[in-house]
Amino acid sequence: MLADFGVFGGDERSCYLAAELARRGHRVITYALKGEDKTSAQQCKITAAESLAELADGAKVVVGPVPFSRYIKNKSLETVNEGKRLSAMSDELTQENVLCCLKGGQTMFAGQVPNEFAKNAKQAGVCLFDFLEDDLLLRENAVLTAEGCLAEVITTWPGKIRNSNVLVLGYGCCGSEIAKVFAGLSAHVTVCVRRVVSAWQAAEHGFSVCYMEGLSGKLSGQDIIINTVPSKVLGKELLEQISRQAILVEIASPPGGFFDCEAEECGVNVLHLPGLPGKYCPRGAADAMADCLERFTAGGSAAAL
Repeated sequence: MLADFGVFGGDERSCYLAAELARRGHRVITYALKGEDKTSAQQCKITAAESLAELADGAKVVVGPVPFSRYIKNKSLETVNEGKRLSAMSDELTQENVLCCLKGGQTMFAGQVPNEFAKNAKQAGVCLFDFLEDDLLLRENAVLTAEGCLAEVITTWPGKIRNSNVLVLGYGCCGSEIAKVFAGLSAHVTVCVRRVVSAWQAAEHGFSVCYMEGLSGKLSGQDIIINTVPSKVLGKELLEQISRQAILVEIASPPGGFFDCEAEECGVNVLHLPGLPGKYCPRGAADAMADCLERFTAGGSAAAL
């Protein structure tokens, strides 16, 4: 009998996801999970595959990691270092091999799926969905990201949050939640936006607002600057205005909001924070992913890539 879900690769989110799906009564098959002790409580409902091909053959819906390209490498882009040998398991987790194991008509979920992989999967007849295209999951993920961002800033920045000046670049799902979290600790939060509608929304929540084109001159007085925009918004001339006592936090997806080399030249203290939900709230993130999968299997909407 086919398992309902086949979960492979990734961080602790994948382990908690397998356990949560099993707890909800689904049959689950897993492969190459880190920290599989998280699934022990539901082991009677979880089967461990010996290969990626076995997992793909044994599951109705295949579930890859978030973000996909961090854990499932593109062989053509990898640099093989001499003297280092990958294990047979990790070597198998390449985008090429994942595509080879999937069958036409099969359904797969993952997060931040590269365009090239999505294109090749579609050509192979695979129905591919991106977790981070689901609005409900995206909003929950933003809450978890904000909590993780706060935890990292508290442990990294030597100042206090209360009465600090915090600038949040972008007011999408993540930006709005991050602004709320820091404001909740009595920080003075300013939100920098591009669109008028975003400015209205931020102002309604009581935040000071500025526009991207008017950012120059507003950076020097900031203690904590948090970028959520996945495109360059801070050129060298703006980076030079940031105080050497401040920290610049990058949570946006690549390519991010600035060039690391320029930030280093300007002496800016940079804190890169990728994958915060997986690091700080893996079980909460897994619960949201399980909800998304159940909405899909129950006939809910999900936009195919």
